[in-house]
Amino acid sequence: MKEIKKDVRRRRGLPFRLVVFLVLLSVGVIPMVIYQFGMRQSVSDALVNETKERMYSECSNISQFLSYIAAPEDSAVLSDVRSQMIDSAKLLDGRMLLLDPSFRAIADTYAYDRVHYVLYQGVLSLHASDRESLTEVSEGNIRYFTKVYPKDSSRMYILCFMAPLASTKTFMGTVRQKSLLLMTILLIVTLCVVYYWAFMLGRPVKKLKESAISLYDGQREDIVGEHYKELSETSDMINELMGQLHAIDASRKEFVSNVSHELKTPITSIRVLADSLMSMPKGEAPVELYEDFMTDISDELNREAKIIDDLLTLVRTDESMATLNYATVDIHAMLEGLLKRLQPLAKKKDVELVLESFRRVDAVVDEVKLVLAISNLVENAIKYNRESGHVRVSLNADHKYFYIKVEDSGYGIPAESQTKIFERFYRVDKARSREMGGTGLGLAITRNIVQMHKGIIRVFSKENEGTTFTVRIPLNYIAETAEGGAEG
Repeated sequence: MKEIKKDVRRRRGLPFRLVVFLVLLSVGVIPMVIYQFGMRQSVSDALVNETKERMYSECSNISQFLSYIAAPEDSAVLSDVRSQMIDSAKLLDGRMLLLDPSFRAIADTYAYDRVHYVLYQGVLSLHASDRESLTEVSEGNIRYFTKVYPKDSSRMYILCFMAPLASTKTFMGTVRQKSLLLMTILLIVTLCVVYYWAFMLGRPVKKLKESAISLYDGQREDIVGEHYKELSETSDMINELMGQLHAIDASRKEFVSNVSHELKTPITSIRVLADSLMSMPKGEAPVELYEDFMTDISDELNREAKIIDDLLTLVRTDESMATLNYATVDIHAMLEGLLKRLQPLAKKKDVELVLESFRRVDAVVDEVKLVLAISNLVENAIKYNRESGHVRVSLNADHKYFYIKVEDSGYGIPAESQTKIFERFYRVDKARSREMGGTGLGLAITRNIVQMHKGIIRVFSKENEGTTFTVRIPLNYIAETAEGGAEG
């Protein structure tokens, strides 16, 4: 269960974690933005609206009282009206005025004894319009103006109620201070969480970087990138690539070692033979012995030349360096000529050499290189065959490829060796191979040539039952990408 949970966490990629990061950031920032630009203004508007409602209510009560009075200017009535206005104004710490039709204040909660006139813009606007009431909200206060009609009178009076917004401002200032403190705390907490999360996001990348640096410094430990899916995939690809590079490096070292060994062996034999000749007393050794020694030296020189030729051929057929001279070739005629040249070797080994062709095949190939590749297969089939055995070469084709099969009745190839036979200098039976004059490069050359033609070579074999090599090559030259390679 723990492994499953760990694997699930590993599959969560960097985009998922970035989304979580943005969500955490949004949880901290968005509420502050919403409150700053929305909720605080809403609270302020609610308080202003509440003040307006109370002003409307108080003015409505006074207007209703005046509607039952015929002469508001009467001193007794006016005293009652002013007393009620004072009570209403105290509720909001404001000021109320009652204006007659000539805009003279007949009642004022500020208790002005002198006659004065009120010409507020709201009063003039309400008087000139058909509206029954008007509200003005300025920076510091609220003004409410409403028309009043006494009983049985055609005269119009105006009731004014002015209330300051100081209490609202004080309350909003307190709210603002507390909200700023809360937002500061929330912002600090959010920044801490975001910083920690950013650190956690960057730690796997830093770890991958450190692993890459250690790899650059020569350490061959696998790069670890398990935290994110993307880093895990990247580290796996890098590890696979480094594994391939290490394998190539090991193969190169093994190749150099094999080349050194293969070239050194004939030279060592020549030196031993030459030293033996030189150590013999002059005039005492028979001529036949000298001839035998010189024959052995010649054979070793031929073997050395064969190794060098095969090495040069292998280099020339390397895919990265090779060039092909393509031409349309009659494959059947090419195989006939090849088998004809190898017929003496087959007779010497008492091996029957047979060509089977199911149809005429014309293909665009490099004839010289392809002959070399097939010749290596047929020559090996003859050399490592049994006496009175057989080698059958068959040719067939379809609409896209032609197929060459080389089948022998030889000793076969062990299963564990079938995946290695195309490696350079690899020999299934080293003693027998050297006895036959093999260099261990023939199948490597064959594979290179087949791959140069964008083809595939496969091997099927059972010990003591024989071996079959099949080659598949396109009928027409493919210029872009290789379709296959050697497969065992």
